[in-house]
Amino acid sequence: MEGRLGLLYHLVREASGRRLVDIGSDHATVPIELLKSGAISQVLVTDVRKAPLLVAQKRAKDERITRGFASQLTDGLHDVDLLNEDVVLISGMGGETIARVLENDLDKLHIPKRFILQPQSKEEVLRRTLAELSLNIREEHLIEDEDQLYLVMVCEKEDNTQLKGDPLDYFFGPRILQKLRNFENERHAIDPTYRLYIGRRLRRLMKASPYDPSSLELLEQFKDRFEADKFVSYNDGDQ
Repeated sequence: MEGRLGLLYHLVREASGRRLVDIGSDHATVPIELLKSGAISQVLVTDVRKAPLLVAQKRAKDERITRGFASQLTDGLHDVDLLNEDVVLISGMGGETIARVLENDLDKLHIPKRFILQPQSKEEVLRRTLAELSLNIREEHLIEDEDQLYLVMVCEKEDNTQLKGDPLDYFFGPRILQKLRNFENERHAIDPTYRLYIGRRLRRLMKASPYDPSSLELLEQFKDRFEADKFVSYNDGDQ
């Protein structure tokens, strides 16, 4: 597997969990591939709608998967019995929607081994919510796939690193900014995907700053810490 799905596959596999719980699974591509490869022994795919679950069940049947595959009709984490060795995947939703899923089941958030979150938008809302819920971001990955740029966050219960509540971290990503600092300190060329991501975020602030004081403040804070011109010129459009 390559691209976005390949990255999700890798992040589930490296966690060495016993079961993948895929919240809002559509075609169940990642869970099925993990079962086929033997990288994980059990998967539970869930959705709030019956139709996507029927598609996932059919795909599992077509792949002749007879053991380890289960599905559940439910909203988010509601009614899902999570285990300590579970890896929870929530992908392909807006950041606000993922935040709502987490907020709706607070008592379950520190049970799974790992959360893998792939927001399609509003990642700053999700990062702020994660900080409020004490779910710390261990890693942030960026990957281009078919001319789209995707962000994937990894949270683990063993990670005690706390976000400082810095709005700049919420907007750009604490691990992404940390990576930029490392690039600069080590005098390495900045990875193109990071340039692209930061450029798009900066362009968004620039568009909003004339009428939004908070956007202007974030823009000035970034300029105080980094050379913004490196990133804006690399931007290929708004995101």
